[in-house]
Amino acid sequence: MFKSKKKMLRLFAILLSVGLVGSLFAVGCGRSYHKHGDMKMAKKMIRWHVEDKLDDIDVDDDQRQKIMATLEDVLSNVEQMKAKHKGHEAELLTELRNGPPDPDKMHARLDAKFMEMNGFAHSVLDKAIQAYGVLRPDQQQALLDDLADHMDDH
Repeated sequence: MFKSKKKMLRLFAILLSVGLVGSLFAVGCGRSYHKHGDMKMAKKMIRWHVEDKLDDIDVDDDQRQKIMATLEDVLSNVEQMKAKHKGHEAELLTELRNGPPDPDKMHARLDAKFMEMNGFAHSVLDKAIQAYGVLRPDQQQALLDDLADHMDDH
């Protein structure tokens, strides 16, 4: 399926980071699949899912601690992004309420938001690669097999 383990690792890291960024961005912006957008509940569910997957691939205590610490770092960054997002929303509403919006200002704001999300996405990718590197080759393969099954289902 893959010509090299390096390409497989890169694909895994990209897919994991895209999925994680999308999920965390939705949660971070208060737009989770839960109508109430409860960050505390979303974080609990994310932790539960990660813990469950770590059980499935039989990680040891040291691996679990490292991966969960990485996850906590990502979740902390999500909370910071959520707080910044609230500020962006307030600025946008103010701009729209104060008469015709300035297109240059609106485009600059959008560009800044995209740059911020790009930086966030790269940091999540780095964390995903870091977490993947904690796993033994057999655990990586089990995770990749699960990922391939999941991708086949969609």
